[in-house]
Amino acid sequence: MKEQRYIEVGFAKRNVFGRAILLDSKAPKTCQAVWDALPLKNHAYHAKYAN
Repeated sequence: MKEQRYIEVGFAKRNVFGRAILLDSKAPKTCQAVWDALPLKNHAYHAKYAN
C-alpha cells in the first residue's frame, strides 16, 4: 500500500496554513501532476463576479 501524501497550502502574509491530503486512489494522474509541480510559490487572488 502506498503511503498517504500531503501538501501544505497557505497564505504566508496572513500566517495561515493547512494540510491537504492527496487522494491518489481517486485521482492518481492529478495527484502526481500536483506532486511533480512542487515546490510552488505564487500570489493568490480572490475575485467575485455577479450579474
